[in-house]
Amino acid sequence: PDLNLWTQSLHFGAEGRMHFIHKKTNFKVGGGLDDVWLNTKTNKIHIVDFKSTSQKKNNGPITLNDYWKNTYKRQMDLYVWIMRNKGFAIENVGFFLYCDGDRFTKNKFLNNKIGNMEFKMTLIPYQTDTTWIDSTLSKIKDNLLLSRRPIHNVRCEFGIFLKNAL
Repeated sequence: PDLNLWTQSLHFGAEGRMHFIHKKTNFKVGGGLDDVWLNTKTNKIHIVDFKSTSQKKNNGPITLNDYWKNTYKRQMDLYVWIMRNKGFAIENVGFFLYCDGDRFTKNKFLNNKIGNMEFKMTLIPYQTDTTWIDSTLSKIKDNLLLSRRPIHNVRCEFGIFLKNAL
């Protein structure tokens, strides 16, 4: 019954929204869910995140293998972690529902004054991993309490910061 509130990411922190206070750091962690699906066999919830794209090349199926998609995986991990901490029975597998604007069909995208695009839908299961979250939040707090700013990693993919920075 609270899904409508949980989808409102622009109201982060407001009462009833999807967030959780991590007691060790006192951080409020949250976001906005796209959807949840009930697994009727286990009576647990799957977190579902919607993504959209329009590939520039017809490279085959959408996957989670591109390096920047690690952020999508971490987002899913966090949503599972938050919802479990809110007391919900959450499945370890989440889903990404990808909507891919298909530029490679025989139909013209622009036909006189009407634009039509076909979409390919791909459902990608993802095995979540929440084991990194607690320690990462603690490291973030440690960095925020430093008297000097940490050195920034150019790619910043793994949050590599040095404590003895400038």
